Amino acid sequence: MKNTHFIEVKRYLERQYSVPAAYIDSLKSAPLKGYPNQYAVLVEAFDKEWSFLVDTSSSKINITEVK
Repeated sequence: MKNTHFIEVKRYLERQYSVPAAYIDSLKSAPLKGYPNQYAVLVEAFDKEWSFLVDTSSSKINITEVK
């Protein structure tokens, strides 16, 4: 499932911020302890950082931006 949430985060960045996947410098992910199928994701691109909470517990992956 890890690869799936990476792909979805890349798509989200392209839709919301017009950041093509090729311009992502760093994409890091860690599972949340005690919460199966949920990940904290940190993305770096264009000298900016975005943090996301990704929930893969259902067939529709939910991405929430954390500010």
